[in-house]
Amino acid sequence: MDKYCSKCNKKKDILLFYSCSDKKDGKSSNCKECADKSTKNWRLNNIEKVRKYDKDRTWNKNGKKRKLDNERSKKNRLEMSDSYMRELITKKWNLDPNDIPDKLIEACRIGLQLKRALGLTPKLNKPNTN
Repeated sequence: MDKYCSKCNKKKDILLFYSCSDKKDGKSSNCKECADKSTKNWRLNNIEKVRKYDKDRTWNKNGKKRKLDNERSKKNRLEMSDSYMRELITKKWNLDPNDIPDKLIEACRIGLQLKRALGLTPKLNKPNTN
């Protein structure tokens, strides 16, 4: 099925339009390409608003959210949780996280424990539990 883009006035496949629940057909009136260009232009012309928005998304009052995220990450590194090990394996060998067997996770965990015991990795401080 095809649809006309209201920006570029070209007939394009319906899959090239973002979903939009406000519209009758469930798709936006602009194609993805035009919508992306429009968003990029707006962000370039409103850089202060974008910076404030991005900062507010990352940091709540007094930077607490970011601090909690850092503590949670540090705790996962210390405990070597399965999710942390999957993340390491995914980055190192470019594997899909769902395809990583439990035995590989356990083997990598043991290897990391050995590295830490031998002092081959930086020291990790325990997170504050305040």
